Amino acid sequence: MNPLEVSAKEIAEVFAVHPRSVQNWILDEGFPKPDLNLTGSRKTYKLRDVIDWYAKRELDKFKSKIDATPENLQEAQYRKVLAEAELKEIQIQKEKNLLVEVSDVERVWNQNLARFKTCLLRSAQSFAQDVLNLEDISFNSIKETYSKNASSALTELSNLNPQTTDDGVEDIEIKIDVET
Repeated sequence: MNPLEVSAKEIAEVFAVHPRSVQNWILDEGFPKPDLNLTGSRKTYKLRDVIDWYAKRELDKFKSKIDATPENLQEAQYRKVLAEAELKEIQIQKEKNLLVEVSDVERVWNQNLARFKTCLLRSAQSFAQDVLNLEDISFNSIKETYSKNASSALTELSNLNPQTTDDGVEDIEIKIDVET
């Protein structure tokens, strides 16, 4: 046999596949077709064609991996420009006081929640004290006392300024922007 020719069995051994895989490559992957020797009994493949096919196959695999990954240069540059633009937009909004730190929102929220709880507890204590001080403990007198205390508590709650901290200093204004 010519040293520049190889059999399907030799190709299968080199590529560590079953000899049937070589036949499948011919059908599915453009593997070079065999040449028949003079007697027509033995199929051989030109070594040069096999090497060229293998090199092209591996190059195509490599190219498909590069094309399939989002890390190609143009896409990476696009993402970088987009991220820089978004960062600049956030910086501008922060300079215009359109954004606030999460910690500031949490602090104001917690302070206002504490004020609300205090107001409700004070109202309950006041109501209990007023009921105990009633001379006439009737349904109407309790109802009137409750209405007075509830009205007082609601007035106190409506006077709370959610943008003012406990020390009376104006604080952040919370805006909610809903996109449609």
